[in-house]
Amino acid sequence: MSGVNHTPDETQDIGGQDVPTARLLPNSVTVPNVDASGPGPKHTPEKKRRPWVKWVVGVLVFFLGVGIGGSGSDPTKSSEYQDLQRQLSSEQAKAKTSEERLDELEKQLKDTEDKLSELEDQSDEVDKRSKELDEQKKKLEEQQKSQEERQSQLDEREKSIASREEEKKKREQELQAAQRQAEQEQQSQQVQQVQTNEATQQQAAPQAPQQQATQNVGTVHGGAFCSSEGATGISDRGGATLTCRVAADGRLRWKR
Repeated sequence: MSGVNHTPDETQDIGGQDVPTARLLPNSVTVPNVDASGPGPKHTPEKKRRPWVKWVVGVLVFFLGVGIGGSGSDPTKSSEYQDLQRQLSSEQAKAKTSEERLDELEKQLKDTEDKLSELEDQSDEVDKRSKELDEQKKKLEEQQKSQEERQSQLDEREKSIASREEEKKKREQELQAAQRQAEQEQQSQQVQQVQTNEATQQQAAPQAPQQQATQNVGTVHGGAFCSSEGATGISDRGGATLTCRVAADGRLRWKR
């Protein structure tokens, strides 16, 4: 065999038969060409394949090439070729599964990063809302403090008004008491004046009391006021004789 590398579309004659498309390794080992891309997912250049997968596939390809190169008959029918082919297919399937799993994990990672970003946005919104609530709370506290101050002022005004009302009521009571006392003093002065006048009249006319003592004015009402001390009258209640005398209040009244 020569050291020429064949492209994937070429075939090679081994043992008088065309062998499926093969590649020549640098050590002139012929290996079958297997489409490693398959129907699996397409990866972007950014994604990295796991190095152990390449290493396993390279070892299998090497042994497969050695088996093919040392066989004089149809290499595809040898047990070694078929075993290596099965191992290669199994490793390729595992590699495909690993790549799919890697894609799934990358997708989950992306979803997690998206959710994390969303949570960060929500956290920022929560912080903003919390700040707004703190400001509103501060305003409410200031309003409450202002209302408490106003309420305290109103309470002081109510106390002041109540105190003035109480003082006014007290002055009115004192004024009424003074008025009653003045009326009583006035009445007492009037009685004293009447008594003084009567005494003066009696001193001026010494015979008048004797004449008045025998004077009968007719029917009178007991307890009523009278003007001539010593005068007599007949009670309108029972017909008893009543005399005009000075009562306890200092005024002349009809009494028995």
